Amino acid sequence: MNWRLPIVLALISLCCLSSFGQKKVKYKDLYYLLSSKKYDQAEPFLKQFLAEEKNVDHPNANFQMAVIYEIKAEEADIFQESDLAWIYSDSSIHFYGLAKQYIDEKEVRKNDDYYEDFAKRDMRTGKLEVEAFDIHFAIDEKVEAIKNRQQKVAEVNDKLLDVITAYNNSRRYFINFKTNSKHLNELLLRANLKTIGALDRLADTYDSFQLGFTQMKELLEEIPNSGYSQQVRPKSIESFEEDGESESHFLDDDIMVWNYSEWAKKTKVTVLTEVLPMKNELVEHDRKLEDLLEKAQGDSAVFGPQLNSLRSAFSGEILRKYDQDPLPLKLFNLRYAELDYFNRMLVNKDFNGSSDYGNRLRLLEGEIELIQKMDSVVEKIIKLNIDEQIRNYTDFVESRYDGYLGLDKFLKNKLEASKAYITRTQEKIERIRERNSYVIANQQNYFIDSLYFEQARDTLNYELLFTNDHFSGGYLEGEDGKSGYVVEVNPQRVTNIFYEISLDSAQLGDSPQLIGETDPSGQVFYLLFYGDTLHVPVDTEFAEVEYQEPDSATVSSDSTTVQTDTHESSSSNGPPDSIGEGVAEGFKVVHPALLAKIYRVDGISWMVPLNLRDQPVRLRLNDLGEIIIDEQSEEGGRAMSMLIISNKDGSVKSD
Repeated sequence: MNWRLPIVLALISLCCLSSFGQKKVKYKDLYYLLSSKKYDQAEPFLKQFLAEEKNVDHPNANFQMAVIYEIKAEEADIFQESDLAWIYSDSSIHFYGLAKQYIDEKEVRKNDDYYEDFAKRDMRTGKLEVEAFDIHFAIDEKVEAIKNRQQKVAEVNDKLLDVITAYNNSRRYFINFKTNSKHLNELLLRANLKTIGALDRLADTYDSFQLGFTQMKELLEEIPNSGYSQQVRPKSIESFEEDGESESHFLDDDIMVWNYSEWAKKTKVTVLTEVLPMKNELVEHDRKLEDLLEKAQGDSAVFGPQLNSLRSAFSGEILRKYDQDPLPLKLFNLRYAELDYFNRMLVNKDFNGSSDYGNRLRLLEGEIELIQKMDSVVEKIIKLNIDEQIRNYTDFVESRYDGYLGLDKFLKNKLEASKAYITRTQEKIERIRERNSYVIANQQNYFIDSLYFEQARDTLNYELLFTNDHFSGGYLEGEDGKSGYVVEVNPQRVTNIFYEISLDSAQLGDSPQLIGETDPSGQVFYLLFYGDTLHVPVDTEFAEVEYQEPDSATVSSDSTTVQTDTHESSSSNGPPDSIGEGVAEGFKVVHPALLAKIYRVDGISWMVPLNLRDQPVRLRLNDLGEIIIDEQSEEGGRAMSMLIISNKDGSVKSD
């Protein structure tokens, strides 16, 4: 029979190809295809055979049709062809039912070769025999197995749908987070209890996916020849901005999925342990700063230690992890600046009535620096587009400022307040600076007012020539000519220390100049008046001293006027025609000067007229207490020490 089978198969196939539907199929010939399990070739002929009315109840043909559908159901992809597998299974059950109905003992005895796979050895005779009962039992087992597989396939498909749905929902929830937040820090800053709920939902959904996938794997193991053995490979979300969006393919053997649960749980921990406590701290810190300001505005006690304590208590380190330039810190800096200003005002309060105008001016200038800092901070905040920043701190802004409109009103009020503070303080500064810019000197029951050392006034015909922290000096011009003066400069800007010096005999010209110095104690004033150049005889010595003792001068406690002796040789200082573009023969150029030493309390100690080679540029004391006059070199270069004067009597020690 084996050698005939290929020929028969070829003939049947040829018959099918050449005259399918035209010739009747003989089952004996068809069976060769079926018995050799050439079901793909046999199926169309078997269907044609069963389509004939006389063959509808053919027992083995129905059985073989059931086998073919059973095989086709097992070969169908349980996921991609699940509907087809279900249909094939139903068809197989149907034909097995017909086969069981038609196969009886008569059929078995007549066509025992069709059922030799069901043959059993008779224990009595030792022969292989086929009985209809055994075939029926086998059919029942097959039907039961098909139904069970059919049910498992349906269950595993339902579970796959649940798995895909759960994972895709997890992915959608995660993408929603990304849609609402540009980056992770923004998500964290905007996190609230609703965010916690969304993170829990994401984690729970992903955990449901994992559980469902495990259950699906268990179902697949119960389905013989399922064709699937998938493994899930979870991948951590390292970058919120870049990861988590790609899709997963659940029919692949190696399935890469994003571990949304891990990310959600980690993010939730961050929100609960860092972000929400930080937000509460922001609200509390802002409240404390506001309370301190209210106290400062209604109390006279300084509060610097409390303010410093608040500053130290909130570093903002955690906040800066999520926002390099956070809005709350800008608002805190605004409050700090205003509190610094109020605290400085309270610290300076005791000096408000002080007559030390210089100190008061310095204190007010310190105050206005703090106000300007506040003004700068609030202006910068207002210029910012804070709408987006407010979204990051909605809870804070709602809690502390009643929302966007409340914050906008707060900032405008602070800007208006800072401008008012500046205006008020500037007015104080101008008043104090005005008063600090002149000294009132009592001179024989009248005031020589407005001895400015910053700018001149029109109320007195005088010119300021020199000033330092201890005295100022210049010249006065009255009916009797020019005279020099020196007046004490003290913080109160009111003094009885005023001395007048006659300059008429010093031949200093119309526009005398002055340089000065004070000893380290501030109790001795040194003044060097000098004038325009003069032409003198060439034999005149430079720095020729015409000395006059102090006791020949008139000195009073209120004022001291010293008249230098008229030099008999004064006419020798220059002929009437000595003023000209050139120097006449027999003459040379000198710089006339008058050097005076004046005690702050006791008055003028001595005065000496001098002829200097060059214009003096500086007056100073050396380590021995000697007076050094630095003159400008002829080349116009650096100052050279040209003259040393004795501090004791004004005599020239070195030339």
